[in-house]
Amino acid sequence: HPATPTRSILFIKGNYWIVRDSISSTNEHRAEVRFHFDSSGNDALEIKCFGRDGRWFEEDGHVSHCYGEREPARTGVFSAPLKNGDDIVTFLLPKTGIDWNVEEIEAEDGRAFLVSVGKRQDLVIIRPAEWLWRRSFDEQVLETISVEQ
Repeated sequence: HPATPTRSILFIKGNYWIVRDSISSTNEHRAEVRFHFDSSGNDALEIKCFGRDGRWFEEDGHVSHCYGEREPARTGVFSAPLKNGDDIVTFLLPKTGIDWNVEEIEAEDGRAFLVSVGKRQDLVIIRPAEWLWRRSFDEQVLETISVEQ
């Protein structure tokens, strides 16, 4: 049975990326989101994935820094069963000494996440036709962005 995958990306300038992978299908499918790491072992990103009944695992992989070269490198995989309308939401957070905390919270329509760093808190709401992002510091709203899809 065919499935149509869709990927949406929101970049919070100077901070982090949010990636939403969803599927349109009449049947359930297993979706895998793969992250290929550099062969040096220096991971520049912290990756947080959220999906119904999802699991994270690592496997051996390869990268190429030049045509014709191939070096061993690890590959991180987040795997989850997706039904029509389900999604996997991934936060790609730079490792810059910041202690990122990302948690999914309850939402009436769509999915919601809190991204916290000290007294700074970002609220991310992802609905079928809209993304909403709001930054607060010490409970004072600093900035809000709404993007229609």
